Amino acid sequence: MVHQPSRMALPDPPVQRTARHHEKIRVPVQCRQSLQQYLAGELRRLAERPGIGEVLDRIDRRRGGRVGLRQAAEDLAQDRARH
Repeated sequence: MVHQPSRMALPDPPVQRTARHHEKIRVPVQCRQSLQQYLAGELRRLAERPGIGEVLDRIDRRRGGRVGLRQAAEDLAQDRARH
């Protein structure tokens, strides 16, 4: 008699799926893209974003204007709500 390993011996690893994961899969399907096309587009989009050095340089070049703490906090909250 040949011994066959029991399937009970090694449980399948848990797979955690998040809403973000499902959204990443759903988007290319809805746009009729392959996953490869979608990921290539995402890489292009990320590469086009300015780096931290460029962002800091832009901030350094800005002059003038003053914003109170309350207005700055409201503006920041609105910006975060959009993203």
